[in-house]
Amino acid sequence: MNSASNIRIGFCTPQKFMLPGTDRILTDACETATYAARLAARAGFDYMEYNVAYLMSLRPDALDALCRINRTLDTPIETANGYFPVGLSLYRNSWTEIEDYVAESLRRMALLGVDTVVFGSGNARNIPDGMDTEQASVILTRFLHLLLHYCRNHGVTPVIEPLNHHDCNCLCTLADGADFILRNDLSDLFLMADSFHMHIENESTDHLTRYASLIRHIHICDNDRHFCGRTDREHPDAFLHALISSGYCSRISLECIYDSFPADLSAAASYLQKHLH
Repeated sequence: MNSASNIRIGFCTPQKFMLPGTDRILTDACETATYAARLAARAGFDYMEYNVAYLMSLRPDALDALCRINRTLDTPIETANGYFPVGLSLYRNSWTEIEDYVAESLRRMALLGVDTVVFGSGNARNIPDGMDTEQASVILTRFLHLLLHYCRNHGVTPVIEPLNHHDCNCLCTLADGADFILRNDLSDLFLMADSFHMHIENESTDHLTRYASLIRHIHICDNDRHFCGRTDREHPDAFLHALISSGYCSRISLECIYDSFPADLSAAASYLQKHLH
C-alpha cells in the first residue's frame, strides 16, 4: 500500500468564527470546537490542531468542558501548535516562568488528548539583538530538554518547526533543525516541515527525504499562505510529491489564511485528498 494512503489530514482551527449569514461570532471554546469539527467532518478531515496559548488562557471549568466535548467529536483535537503567547521570550522571561508554563501546558494538552505538539513560536525563540548566538543556543537547548522531559511524562511527541528568516532568526530550515537536534543530544525531539516556510527559504524538497527519519508532522498551504486549492494560486504540488516519495505516512495539518472558512476548508480537503489518494 502506498504510504500516502495512511496519511491523515487535519487543520489548524481558529479560536473564533463568524457564522455565515449572521452577525454572530462564536468565541466559546466548546462551541467553536463543535462547529469546526462538524465542518471538518463534512469536508473529509480527520482531526483538528489547537492553539496552545489559547488553551492556556481557558479557565479550569472551560478546560474541563472542552476536554469532555473533544472526546465526543468525530474529528477531535489531536495536535497543537502556537506554543507560547506573544510577549514571552526564552531569553528574557525567568526560568521559573518558563518551566511553570511548560508543566501546565503539557498537563492541559494531555487532558485534552493531544499527542503531538509543535514548537514554532518565532517571537519566543528569536535571538535578541546583541545576544551572543552561543549563549542563545545554550538557552534554547536547555528549554528543549525541559520540554522533552514534560512531553515524555505526558506521552506527547514534541516537534520543532523551522521558521523562515522573516519570522525567526534561528533554525530556519529543516537542515538547521536536524543539525541542532543531533548536535545537542535531543533524542525524542523531532522536526515538522512546513511547505510555506520551506518555500520562503527556497529549501529543497529533497530535504523531506534526507531528514525523513526526523520528520513527524507537516503543515501545508499554498505558497502565499492561503488555503490549498485556489485556482489562481501556486499550489504546493512539488512539496506533496516529494513528501509522498519520502515515505511519510503520518499527519498533515492545513495552516493557512481563510477567505471563507467553510468553503475554503472543503476546497483544501478536496485538494489534499486528490493528491494523497
